[in-house]
Amino acid sequence: MTIIYFSFWNANDGLTVSTIKPYLEALNKSTKYKRIIFVNVERLNNKVPEYLLTLDKVEYTPVISLPTDVNIFTKFFELNKIKKQLFSIIKKTQPDVLFCKGVIAGSYGYMVKKRFKKFKLYIDSFEPHAEYMAEAKVWSRKGIKYLLQNYWEKQQLKYADHIFPLTYKFQELIIKKGVEKTNTSVIPCCVNLNQFSFNKQDRIDFRKKLNLNEISKVGIYVGKFGDIYYGEEAFEIFKAIEQKIEHFFLIILTPDNIKEVEQKLKKAGIPDASFVVRFVPNPEVPLYLSASDFAISVIRPTYARQFCSPVKHAEYFANGLPLLLPESVSDDSDIVEELDAGFVFNFENLDEKIKQLNQYLITNTNNRNLNAYKIASNYRNINKGIETFGKIVLE
Repeated sequence: MTIIYFSFWNANDGLTVSTIKPYLEALNKSTKYKRIIFVNVERLNNKVPEYLLTLDKVEYTPVISLPTDVNIFTKFFELNKIKKQLFSIIKKTQPDVLFCKGVIAGSYGYMVKKRFKKFKLYIDSFEPHAEYMAEAKVWSRKGIKYLLQNYWEKQQLKYADHIFPLTYKFQELIIKKGVEKTNTSVIPCCVNLNQFSFNKQDRIDFRKKLNLNEISKVGIYVGKFGDIYYGEEAFEIFKAIEQKIEHFFLIILTPDNIKEVEQKLKKAGIPDASFVVRFVPNPEVPLYLSASDFAISVIRPTYARQFCSPVKHAEYFANGLPLLLPESVSDDSDIVEELDAGFVFNFENLDEKIKQLNQYLITNTNNRNLNAYKIASNYRNINKGIETFGKIVLE
């Protein structure tokens, strides 16, 4: 049998390495497929990524695309260029399975399936992408990008043989829309538990580097600001924490402009000595997590956000950090409350939740929340994701 694994991300993108590479490794070990073809939309180069060199059964066939999103005309040109290349690959290889990572890749998967029909179409990380973009005000609901993507997502529900939504909430929704439950399996964004697990020595060493002592109560936020995340509200949350938790220190790891973030923290009234803002490569993130006592999420709780699966939450849980997060975000808000692995807030009860967090930090002497570990192990473990993937794709 032949399987094509199709992704819309650059081959050396951090998301590809962390979320696709483990599944390619699982395919490489499988005896079910004689040919495994990894196809991705490549904007940077078409060299074979180093991590693929150890996977002897995986063939690398990139689809070359435009490097930038200039305007709607170039996007249509890009769409047709990618579609033609993918059609050509499908025609030549005659796959038994086309596995698409994400709904953008799934849109092309639907187009190919509609034309060729002779293979099974699986779509992973299924989510309402058009709604995400509209809620973030990146796309207008009357605009061509939203209308097309929204239509393609509906078509994917009709044409896919199996769909892997990111959350149980979205699984319930697409079942209500007519998808058979047996044709769905939930795989949230997962992480390697060993990579992000708590390390006591790292905690000691890194807190020294940051001039922190054991009475410091360290909160960490990893991510961006604005759009799907709180913007100015995030800094109000940080200030509320600083006012109610004694010896509070804030770590922010962000790709945003560091000076601008620092200025917003100062404007919110947080002292210079009480925070550090940095951009670090992903392999260094666990060091900062181990140095922290709790994590903060500032995802804006909109309708579509209940269907997302933030990978940063998985990293926090894997490190055993209790999480302060808004209500109605992913399955995580409900699971955190159910398992007592953090504190779920809205702006009406934020002060009370911070007080509860403060009391937790005072009474918790081992610096870690075992229930957060359980969430990581049971829901966000890459091995669990591969297990679910294997039941459909490998058996």
